[in-house]
Amino acid sequence: MTTLDDLLVHHARVRPSATAFCDGVVARTFAELERDVSRAASGLRRLGVDARTHIALRLGDCVEWISVFLGAARLGARVHLLDVTASESVWARALRRAECRVLITDAWELAAARRIVAASWAPCTIVARGLRASEPDVVSLDALYQASAARDAHPSADHPVVHLYTSGSTGDARSVARTHAQFMAETGQVMRGLGVEPGDGIVCLPPFHHSFGLEMGVLLALRAGAPLLALPGGDGSAAPGPFPARLGALSAVIQTSVARVLLGVPYHFEALGDSDLDLSTLRWCISSAGFLASSTVDAFLTKHGRLIRSSYGSTEVGTVTLGADGLRHANTVGTPLPTVEVKILDDDDRTCAPGQTGRVVVRTAVLARGYDDPDPQQRRFLDGAFDMGDRGHIDPAGRLVLDGRSSRFLDVAGHKVDPCGVERVLESSRDVREAAVVAEGGRPGGAVVAFVVSDTLDVAGLRALCAEHLRPFEVPQRFVRLDALPRTSASKLRRRLLEEKAEESAASARSTASGTSERAASLELLQSAVVEVLERRGKPAAGVTTTRPLHEAGLDSLDLVELRRALEELTGQRLPISAFFGAPTLVELAERLTGTSAAQAPGRRPVAARSDEPLAIVSLACRFPGGISTPDELWAALNADHDALGPFPRDRGWQLDGVFDPDPNAVGRIVSSRGGFLHGVTDFDPAPFALGAREAVTLDPQQRLLLELAWEVFERAGLPPESEEGSATGVYVGLWSNRYDAREPVTRSPDGFGLLGSDVSTAAGRLAYSFGLSG
Repeated sequence: MTTLDDLLVHHARVRPSATAFCDGVVARTFAELERDVSRAASGLRRLGVDARTHIALRLGDCVEWISVFLGAARLGARVHLLDVTASESVWARALRRAECRVLITDAWELAAARRIVAASWAPCTIVARGLRASEPDVVSLDALYQASAARDAHPSADHPVVHLYTSGSTGDARSVARTHAQFMAETGQVMRGLGVEPGDGIVCLPPFHHSFGLEMGVLLALRAGAPLLALPGGDGSAAPGPFPARLGALSAVIQTSVARVLLGVPYHFEALGDSDLDLSTLRWCISSAGFLASSTVDAFLTKHGRLIRSSYGSTEVGTVTLGADGLRHANTVGTPLPTVEVKILDDDDRTCAPGQTGRVVVRTAVLARGYDDPDPQQRRFLDGAFDMGDRGHIDPAGRLVLDGRSSRFLDVAGHKVDPCGVERVLESSRDVREAAVVAEGGRPGGAVVAFVVSDTLDVAGLRALCAEHLRPFEVPQRFVRLDALPRTSASKLRRRLLEEKAEESAASARSTASGTSERAASLELLQSAVVEVLERRGKPAAGVTTTRPLHEAGLDSLDLVELRRALEELTGQRLPISAFFGAPTLVELAERLTGTSAAQAPGRRPVAARSDEPLAIVSLACRFPGGISTPDELWAALNADHDALGPFPRDRGWQLDGVFDPDPNAVGRIVSSRGGFLHGVTDFDPAPFALGAREAVTLDPQQRLLLELAWEVFERAGLPPESEEGSATGVYVGLWSNRYDAREPVTRSPDGFGLLGSDVSTAAGRLAYSFGLSG
């Protein structure tokens, strides 16, 4: 067996009824998974996918992710694995660089997908999961699986199968290509090193698109013929939520199979160290993609009696070590795998003496050939070896011990400062839970700034602590308190973001010192707080500006509650939650928090109250059967005695074939084939009302009509719809109750949008919120 497809076919033949995948909701045997992969491959082939095609896969962790990935691999296509939490600009850049011909994503991402494809250099077909209606420019993922199963392609072992993207923790994410042979060699070593056997359930908490989740989770399970166990929610039916809130789901998943291997990042093991989950079946707990604190190791061992192995590797080289049994030193990551060579070199590329700290350089047969988009960092690929960017040494037992990051050394007044050493001193304070040290702006000579996670910020105490243990030039010039350090989806620290935040805080301090207005200072505070909230909740923060509506920047209602809490901690003021939901931009929120009169904002017109104004109707909008969509058309229809009845519409998704019968006693049939129906009710555009695709499709049709009609009322009155934002305008709605929600298929997943969208009591509030009316 030389390819991933060979492994799947083998297991489908040898153990067809054994579990291949389970997330507690969906399960597949190896035979069923091979069938899905065959159909996915055939469907992709119909789209023109072959061994020369690049495709982009952007789905959550679900069985469709696996079947599409392996189906494309069967055809020899190159799959680019995209982070579902990445911003639109990140995956747009990936598609353009690779000239991907197929993009596989979710239906609620269609607007972004269309924008990206429209700007792409090459034609690209969009395949969407969860389509509720036919789209002329989109292929349904379900339709992809309708093709007959086939297996006639067989790529070579050296053919690239995937393009993995680095986490971007120290800069822009870059991609590397990996082959079937490299994955076969690496997973074979790991399987033998751990002793994984068929039936040993592998619980994969890191995302499948990440190199750790792919190699140690998806592909190790495939190599061993073991069940891959994942948390539910990757199907995108609902937001997964933070990991601590999903421990119950994890417990249910673990019980579906005998879980032997648990893969996670330090964040996962921190949460599990406080949980009461039964993890007694586990033999290996492996952490990667971030620093594993000794306190986390100790807490997990005390609670569950299991030692966490700290695996070491990277996207470029794969797995280097698997940790060391019996060791509780967090920086010791164990001995290299048998076919991996680790060298410790000094700055002149000479081999260091045993125990001496130097650059960690790895030589392995699975090393990528280089980044897909060459740049100056290509120098890290050194004649068949790779400079990991870490500093470390080899201990007397031959184990690798990490001492810091080479690329993170800070240049301060001609001195080199190791931020890891400064961070360790800061974290020795009982008040500091985590610390990160960067140079202002990331530039040589930039001021050293320490970000600390603590309840309070004792600058004098921290400065004294550093002065006691560090050289004078190593003591940070500034200290900034955060609720949490910003991290990637794989729990890696986002140092580049901290460098930018250090630069911004310095600029803010300088402007405040020179007399910056209270409102400008509040804007700075607000913007920083919003970025922190988004990063903490694993959302991209690149789109945050002072004038962009908060919901467009990615903040939902939970984020706003979190933002309010963070600002209350920073300012010491009690802030009304209504200020956050009623202020669509940071500028307006700053006005409210600083007491700036909203009446002074541009575009607001003070209006004198008048008690003698007669009641006047200045604008109307309407919809009636027979294609009547304006008051003028209604008047014309009345004058002409127009018959508004017509045939049943064909755009509602109704099954009309065979439903009519002239016999009034026919059971389950309709006598009349005509009725009063509104035209164009499926043409609703959610964008002007800032509605996402998921919310729009679950909204009561009556509320969709109300939004359209309210927009038209403003336009027919000669007013821009946004002109009355903030005004004391009242909204009164007379609405007939409905049972649209009860008529939905019972198989539909529960959804908060559906509950609110079908509740008639929200209609008036929805109109007021959409147009900013405060009457």
